[in-house]
Order: sequence, then structure tokens, then C-alpha cells
Amino acid sequence: MAGNIFECARAGDNEGVRQAIAEGADVNAKDAEGKTALMHAVIGKHATIVRILLGHKASVNAVDNKGKTARDYASGGNANIIGMLKKAGNPTSSGIASLQLRTASGKASDGARQKLKGLDQALRKKRAV
Repeated sequence: MAGNIFECARAGDNEGVRQAIAEGADVNAKDAEGKTALMHAVIGKHATIVRILLGHKASVNAVDNKGKTARDYASGGNANIIGMLKKAGNPTSSGIASLQLRTASGKASDGARQKLKGLDQALRKKRAV
């Protein structure tokens, strides 16, 4: 492999990610921190890599060692990436994605921001149980 899928996703190496997948890399594998390649791509705001990984069935619901998903890392970030993650699906919180998208694009009211914060806290508590 040219590089591992995590390094390529972190570095924004589109071709490296494609090659790693072509060579059999598991798009849902986790590194030592429990992060998937999708999480690394989201953190780095690498929209093309997010699209590539989602096209290969990367899970938007995978949880890392801190209890965070790719969507958690995307909140407040790139609206395009949030939209892709929303479209890829999250059966537990379709309304949350809409709030995240509005918040990221600066179109959410203070009330919507508070609602999102409350939903996020409730979801984190649920995951901790």
C-alpha cells in the first residue's frame, strides 16, 4: 500500500485513499484512538475524501474512543461535509443533522443552537450508558 488509509485521509491524499481502498483497506477500520478514516477526513475538512469513503460505505455512526462520531467532528465545520454525512444517513437523529447544517452555515437561531447543544448532550449521555 502507498500509505495506510488513516494517514492518507488525514493528509488529504485523494489518490492514496483510492489506492488503499483498491488494495483492500477496510474503510471502517479504526486506529489506536478508535478513529476511522472518515473521521480523519472530516477533521481535516477533506470533502473529496469524505465523498470517496461514503461511496465505499464508510459508517457515519462509528464511535471513537472518546464517544464521538464523524458527525460530531463535523458539527460547526464545513457545511458541505455535514450535508454529505446527513445524506449518508443517521437513523437516530435526522433532525439533529438539519440543526447542525444550519448552525455550521450560520443560519441557526440562538434557540436552535441551544436545542442542538441539548440534543448533543443527551446523545453523549446515552452513549456513555
